[in-house]
Amino acid sequence: TVVIITVVIITVVIITVVVKKEMNNIYIVILNIHMSNLFVILGYKLKKKSILSNILIKRLETCIKKYKKGDFIIVSGGNTGKMKHTEAYMMKKYLMEKGNIPEFFIVKENKSLSTKENIKYTKNILKKTSNKKLLSLLRKTHKTHKTRKTSKNNIVFISQKIHLERVKKILNNNSFYNSLNCQFCSAH
Repeated sequence: TVVIITVVIITVVIITVVVKKEMNNIYIVILNIHMSNLFVILGYKLKKKSILSNILIKRLETCIKKYKKGDFIIVSGGNTGKMKHTEAYMMKKYLMEKGNIPEFFIVKENKSLSTKENIKYTKNILKKTSNKKLLSLLRKTHKTHKTRKTSKNNIVFISQKIHLERVKKILNNNSFYNSLNCQFCSAH
């Protein structure tokens, strides 16, 4: 099924999003967007009964503090401990309940079991958008009115400082991310 959702943001920017359900996963195809950030929150092992760890809550709270209307979020984390829910599911639930972030701005990546897989499957989500506009907005430079301009749009990876160092190394070995404007935000 395909659902078209139109959102008018305070700055009178219109974002049109098509949500398409495929094989129990939801992928977002962005048709027309003016955003400032795409946050990627990297998962962390859940406690018993699918309870969020303090480390993961810090990552989510960091995102909530940085989030502005028009930003998108990818929550990345599978079921690393044979729990009832995936890390991505629990993170999305937390962001919606505690951060009042609308569901359609949060995309779940719920297959990854490691940092390398977080990066790999997040890339797959970005590629599945099949939308060159989104990727061009996230590139380090993009053409605007026949000029080259530095992008103000970022992919912001959120994790703890020591973990972000490993993320940077993984990203450096991935040509897909090399052309994107990747930023890193340490959760405290």
